Amino acid sequence: MSFYNPTRPSAIPPLPNLADTFVDEGYLKLEQLLSPDVSIQVYKAYDTTTDTHSLKCTRTDTPPSMRLIDECAIHKSISHQIGVATLNRMFDEDGRTFMILNPAAGHLGENVMKFGMYVDRPDRIKEPFLQLVDAVTECHHASVYHRDLRPRNIWCDSRGWGLRLANFGAATRKKESDEFRCGSLAYMSPECADATRGSYSPRESDLWALAVILFNMITGSSPWRLADFADASYAAYRGNEDTHFIETCHLTPAANDFFRQRFASQRPSLEEMAVEVLAIDRFCLAHSFNDQPCGQVHSSLLRKRNAGQAPDVRFLDRAKQSITTRERFAKIRRA
Repeated sequence: MSFYNPTRPSAIPPLPNLADTFVDEGYLKLEQLLSPDVSIQVYKAYDTTTDTHSLKCTRTDTPPSMRLIDECAIHKSISHQIGVATLNRMFDEDGRTFMILNPAAGHLGENVMKFGMYVDRPDRIKEPFLQLVDAVTECHHASVYHRDLRPRNIWCDSRGWGLRLANFGAATRKKESDEFRCGSLAYMSPECADATRGSYSPRESDLWALAVILFNMITGSSPWRLADFADASYAAYRGNEDTHFIETCHLTPAANDFFRQRFASQRPSLEEMAVEVLAIDRFCLAHSFNDQPCGQVHSSLLRKRNAGQAPDVRFLDRAKQSITTRERFAKIRRA
């Protein structure tokens, strides 16, 4: 049994802001710091010979180096998947490891918590969330479990679509893990947060985190800070699972039933999750923007939004992946 603690922020000096500097022998200019942290930073970088990239900077002058080696190996092994940020190459410089990835306009955290792009908008929620389910499904099929699914680790385009998983620093191939408290507290499953259980399933923890992310998208907030009875919000939910979200967040009965199943100890599969999300016409009653059924709004807005625009590469068959999870749901979507 161990606690996941790759760094000790109080003992490690923070990485400097490298924006407006050059790395990789002058070939890459770091233009903008997108995601600051003590030991990990993500930049928008410009390749002076080709194009724009996203660049992840990780310190290598402090332990544990094996975690970084595992992250690179796992990310590289699934980098070809459409729903995963493509890892192009890596290099070391000045006690840091730089990972060069395909560019991203932003991350889901900005769209959810800062801009409220998806709040109570079924037409905007379903397609991006299903892209996320597809991506996690492909990772699980490859025996990769992310363990740190949260909006900041999900990259997207400027419209909030084209979702891609990033930051595999906590990922594992183990079906059972004794590393507790992996990832962000708000997205941890109860079994991941509770070391007295002995071990837990990383797969089940990913399912839990996906449900919390969907809750974020619907409401623009988190249901609790930590899934533990010491947390007042979590304790209140457990004390009234049948109607708590209906009363406090104005979720519809269908959405409430969805979360009640996902926040149980035995959780339905990813495919069942996708099917149920597609079947929900309305997630929340707190706001009303259109009286049309969700399916009609969804189709009309998709046509308007995509008119005159280049197709989203997320949906192209470009030899990166011959068969995607979305094809398994195609009949359901056409129904």
